[in-house]
Amino acid sequence: MQLMDSEVIKEYIDSLLKEIKNKEVHQEITYEILSHIEENYEHALETGLNSEESILQAIKSMGSPEETGQRLNKIHKGKLEWGIVVPSILMCLFGIFLMFFMASYVNNFTKGMAVKTVVSSIMGFILAVIFYIFDYRKIKKYCGKIFFAANLILLIQLLFPPINGAKKFITIGPITISTLQLSLFLICVSLPGVLEEVKAKNNKILFRLLAIYAIPSLLIFLTPSGMDFIIYTCIFMVLCINSKFSKKYITLILMIFIGGIIIQFDNFSYMINRITSFINKDPNGMGYIYDLMDSLIKSSGFLGNGIDSNIQLLPEPQGHFIFVYIVYTFGWIFALAIMALVVFFIVRMFATARVIKDSYGKLILMSFGTLFLIQFSLNILMNLNLIPLVNINCPFLSYGGTSMLLNISSIGLIMSIYKRKNYSPVIIN
Repeated sequence: MQLMDSEVIKEYIDSLLKEIKNKEVHQEITYEILSHIEENYEHALETGLNSEESILQAIKSMGSPEETGQRLNKIHKGKLEWGIVVPSILMCLFGIFLMFFMASYVNNFTKGMAVKTVVSSIMGFILAVIFYIFDYRKIKKYCGKIFFAANLILLIQLLFPPINGAKKFITIGPITISTLQLSLFLICVSLPGVLEEVKAKNNKILFRLLAIYAIPSLLIFLTPSGMDFIIYTCIFMVLCINSKFSKKYITLILMIFIGGIIIQFDNFSYMINRITSFINKDPNGMGYIYDLMDSLIKSSGFLGNGIDSNIQLLPEPQGHFIFVYIVYTFGWIFALAIMALVVFFIVRMFATARVIKDSYGKLILMSFGTLFLIQFSLNILMNLNLIPLVNINCPFLSYGGTSMLLNISSIGLIMSIYKRKNYSPVIIN
């Protein structure tokens, strides 16, 4: 007997679904309830009851449709992970405050650039809301195309003239787009789905993994951007490990990464100079910046120096050196508070990934978590003079329209995943 043909069961399920506000999960819950009713129905038949009596007994065992529906509504009700949302909003607002604060006296930084940060933030919040409402699982079937688009953007950027020695931006009229930031965002969204598809097909896995790793890596190398190459490698390795690919595949790709660094090291002379300058810290040579950062940090104090002409010596403090600026201007009490906020944000990101049932959503969280972890860690360590200089901004705090927009948007996507954390893994056709 088809239980769904029973009017009694239909009425029970309809009454139950009326209590569940999230319509996205209605079909899944219908299948789940039918499964439980069928188990109860089979058990009732074994006790000697006829079909109609067994149906009534099966439904009775499920409990009141109103109470069951209300309980399921609480489980599937969309919620925000405030441990991620609140720190990101606080850092974003502080980043905007910093831009306007610096616009008055930092050289080559204008109020118009600060306004650009506000516009990018607003656009980011709009996209974040759209991502939150949108069912992220529908993206999964387009992952291959999105990954192709990310690589196409990396290829197109090579046709544009370099800015500050690197082809990381595309300028269209008054709009400048950070192509590497955009590509990394698209990769974080699409790579988990691409790797899942490779694992599912179970055909030519090593060849496919090598192609997926090598193509973006080569395009990033041509930019050139050694730092973004390392970031992509870390994201790729984290996803491969969490996707449980064979250790021999992961080891081989790691060896290719190390080989790529060795082969290309001579082409990144600036990296060698930065490392030697960091080691020697010669104040009369390229190590002057390390000496300057060291003196600024040591003279910061607990409450900072406020507006001081000494900070003008730091080149473009709104970018890579934003944390030195925060320590010197606002003091260690503020800097430590931000560091604590960052640590809490990153910990919550990876902790949230553990509670996601859908593997695709879990891996998206892992990819963004890895991206934020590397960006925050390297920028702060660099600003504290603990590692050589790296071309990497601090998320939410440093100046950058594209990065601010994408960082905020990524939080919306992460919340979309968290909202649906209890959904069973499904394949979107």
